[in-house]
Amino acid sequence: MGNLDERAVEIAVVLPLLSRVGWDTGNMAEVYPQSKVDAGLKKVDYALQVDGVARVLVEVKSWNRPLQEAEENQLAGYCHQAKPDLAVLTSGSQWRLYLPPQRPRSKNANLRLFLEFDVTDASIEPREFERSFRRFLDRERMSTPQSVKQTVEDARALFKESQNVAAANQKMAEAVEQMAPDAVAELLAAQTGVELSQAIDFVKRQGVKLAAGASQSNGKGGKSPKPVSFTFQAEGEDTVGPIPVKSAWSPILVELCLLMQQCHPEKFVEALRAMPSDWFTETPPNSGNWPKPIGNTGFYVCNVGKDGIKQRCGAVLKGFGYPSPALTIKLNNGEVITL
Repeated sequence: MGNLDERAVEIAVVLPLLSRVGWDTGNMAEVYPQSKVDAGLKKVDYALQVDGVARVLVEVKSWNRPLQEAEENQLAGYCHQAKPDLAVLTSGSQWRLYLPPQRPRSKNANLRLFLEFDVTDASIEPREFERSFRRFLDRERMSTPQSVKQTVEDARALFKESQNVAAANQKMAEAVEQMAPDAVAELLAAQTGVELSQAIDFVKRQGVKLAAGASQSNGKGGKSPKPVSFTFQAEGEDTVGPIPVKSAWSPILVELCLLMQQCHPEKFVEALRAMPSDWFTETPPNSGNWPKPIGNTGFYVCNVGKDGIKQRCGAVLKGFGYPSPALTIKLNNGEVITL
C-alpha cells in the first residue's frame, strides 16, 4: 500500500476491519476517535467503548513504521490512564494485541503481548486473521461483563502460553551453550522436556541444519531427525573446540562417541560392539594411557594414529545412520576435513 500515513491507515484499514467485527464506526459513542486518556492533552487514536466504558484502546501508526519499544511505551501510558480491558497497536499491516499492564506503577509499565500477526503475510490464510480479530475484538465479545471476562481470560491464556514458549526457548539456549555446538533437536528435547517439534524449530532458528528428508516426530514418538553434520570448530592455536589436535586426535573420536551416546542411548552399546574389536574395547587399561575411556559409557578407544581416527569417526557415524559426509573438522590453519 505504499507509504500510507496514520490517517490513511485508519481510513483504509483499521476502520473497515473494526466494522467487519461489529463495531459501528460511524457512532462516536462506540468508536471514539482521538479519545482523551487523561485531563491533559494525551489522546489515543481510538477508544472502543460499550456503554461509555473504554474496553479497547487502538493506537495507529503509519504503514511502514516499525512497531518498537517507544510505540509500546506510548500505548502503555494510555492504558495506565484509561484502564481498558485490551489494547491494540497497529501499522495497518502489523497488529499487536496486548493485555494492559498489571498494577502499573508508572506510565511506562510493560504491556503484555498475547497475539501478533501481519495481514500482508501471504503464507497465512486470511480467515486466520479474521478469526483472531473476531476472537478478541468482536463487538459482541465486549458487550457484557461476562463476555469481557471470558475474552480477557482467553488473552491471558495466550500470554501465559507465549511465556512458557519463551521460557522453554531460553532453557534450550542455555542447554546449547553447555553442550557441544552441534547438539541436535532430540537431545534438546530430552534435556529440557519440551516437545520435539518445538526443539526442531528452535534448532533450525539457531542455524543447525537437519537432514533433508528426515522424518520429523510430533513429539509423541516416531523417527527423530538427524543433523547433516557435526562440526568441531578450532578455538585455540592447537585445538579443535576443546580437543587438542596437534598433540592427539583420539579426543575427537571420544567426543563424537559421547555425542552419539547422548543422541542415541538406546542403540549406543549395540553400535559400538558391532565395530572391530581392535577399535573399541570394554576392558579398562591395566596401566598407561591406553585405551582411553569414552566418558562413563564403559567403552574405551584403542590406540591408533590420525588416519585411523578419521576412519573410525566415519564408521561410527555410518553405524548410527548418518549420511556421508557427516563430520566436519575445521582447523586454525584453514584446513577443513570432512568425513
